[in-house]
Amino acid sequence: MTTPVQLPRGGLLALAFGPAGSAALAWTDSGCLRTLSIAPAEAAKVIADLEQAHRPRWVWWANDVPAHLITGGLRVATCWDLAAVHRLLHGGWSAEPARIWAALHDLPVAALPRSGQLNLLDGALDFDVDTSDGAGGDGDGGDPESPVRPDGYLRPEWIDGGWARTAMRAQAWAALALSAQAQQEAALAALRVGGDPLGTARSESAAELLCAELEADGLPVDLDRARELIGDIIGPPARDDAHAGELRRTRDAAVLSHAPAGQTPDLRNPLQVKALLARVGIDVPDTRSWRLAPFRGAHPLIE
Repeated sequence: MTTPVQLPRGGLLALAFGPAGSAALAWTDSGCLRTLSIAPAEAAKVIADLEQAHRPRWVWWANDVPAHLITGGLRVATCWDLAAVHRLLHGGWSAEPARIWAALHDLPVAALPRSGQLNLLDGALDFDVDTSDGAGGDGDGGDPESPVRPDGYLRPEWIDGGWARTAMRAQAWAALALSAQAQQEAALAALRVGGDPLGTARSESAAELLCAELEADGLPVDLDRARELIGDIIGPPARDDAHAGELRRTRDAAVLSHAPAGQTPDLRNPLQVKALLARVGIDVPDTRSWRLAPFRGAHPLIE
């Protein structure tokens, strides 16, 4: 499939996945918004071809999109992760699409509409409940095929997965991501701070992409070299549980030889170690290594 995507190298290209693994794209061409649906059977090849031809900065709501790409054997180079940039702009960890959109439009987060039945026992009555059935029966007077309600909030039925119900909805979701990206970029440009906020946003997005890859691949480690390095510090690994106990008792004995007579605390219990140190005149709030470092030379127990 040859796509009509006309994009400068490194240009923004929003991506969402729709029904049955189909893909939806959104981008701007000569100032006009363009969207495209790609059938499931062609999605992987088209995305790979676009990555090779244009190396776009892919735009997505959260790292479930790169996780989907990675599962399909696709790797991309650059992205704009809306959730990561939201955290950069507004702090906190929660960064679901409804919260991102509300923050960009100065809408109170406390009034975010939610799907489902209102729980009268939880005491949280400061939000609207959208009881939409996904077929237009939400009663808000708006178009159920639009992701945005008349009051400016995102439609909960869409957020809960309704955006992937049809190919047209997936295109609208990708287009909405592109709109959110533009607003985030404008918010970054308006920040009165030093440094490079835009570069930081791109770096945070890259970090999220790396996390998605590490979650799939794990951290590459040379196990033999790791064992060698650790062994230089703590000795060879235990052969079995009995040998592990023997090694632990040997290590403990080396420490307890410097303790007052009759003191045999559990050295894996911070409270008991703290009490032991107090008995030799060292009063510390905790037994973290950096806390004990200044006391080197005060008593043989410290080392």
